[in-house]
Amino acid sequence: MELRPIQCFTFFCFFLLIHSSSPQNGHWYKNYKDYLAEPEQGGADIFVDFKAHLSGFLADARFKNFRADVTCLSGDFDDCSSGVSSAKYPVWQTSEIDTYALYLIEVELNDKITEMGLEGYAWIDEFGFADADASIKTATIRSLATAIVVVMAIMSLLMDAGSAVCIFICVAFIDVDLLGMLYVWNVSLNSVSYSGLIMSIGLCIDYNIHIAHAFLLEKGDTVAKTKYALDLMGGSVLKGGLTTFIGTVVLSNASSTVFRIFFKLCFSTVLLGLLHGLVLMPVLLGFYADLFCSPTKNGA
Repeated sequence: MELRPIQCFTFFCFFLLIHSSSPQNGHWYKNYKDYLAEPEQGGADIFVDFKAHLSGFLADARFKNFRADVTCLSGDFDDCSSGVSSAKYPVWQTSEIDTYALYLIEVELNDKITEMGLEGYAWIDEFGFADADASIKTATIRSLATAIVVVMAIMSLLMDAGSAVCIFICVAFIDVDLLGMLYVWNVSLNSVSYSGLIMSIGLCIDYNIHIAHAFLLEKGDTVAKTKYALDLMGGSVLKGGLTTFIGTVVLSNASSTVFRIFFKLCFSTVLLGLLHGLVLMPVLLGFYADLFCSPTKNGA
């Protein structure tokens, strides 16, 4: 007999209904208690007769899917009379957003296991994300501080100390502003935004170092040096920011949250980098030149 598509769909739904009503739902311990309550087991007790009936439970074809959830000391589910070496229990976490709450659950569960003197730990895949999010604030501050210090050290080797300090100030301000932009964008601090913040340091340096280098090349007073730097590199810096923005704007409407966060951070980095590089950097360099550079060096 040839089955039509609608008949196939009906049989498929019927199979799902039968399967969902089978005793294999839930976890093995709950089903084991129900198994011991069956008349065939003679009113066995879950505590007194735990080892005696466990092999029969796992050997029952109705509960074969639970054999992977229980490991007997003998290594064979047909002989669990000596006890259980390990077992798996499902945990349901109702919070889908607050991973810190999930981290606290993980800590509490593992503390309880330690207090009971057991060898083992509580683990689900989501605990990995919870651990990362719980330590992300400390990691972000440490990584950003380290990166900015490295920037300062490298700039000190390539340029004079005053320009290196100006670049350091601009990069530091951009990172602080980016943290504020995360709040404006309603983006939480997680592994994705953390990666974007670290990446932003490399991007925003370009918007500042070119202006600083051009400023140092010109011989003249502060106004002449600032005008020369903006005339020489201002357009190039602006074009570089625009091309970066155009290259990432396609991600603004992406279906993936990861790509949208990446766009928000790139957009914020470009915007803040251009503002600091074209506006704040010339001002800082001007103050530095007026305060610390000799009139001869300034060309006055």
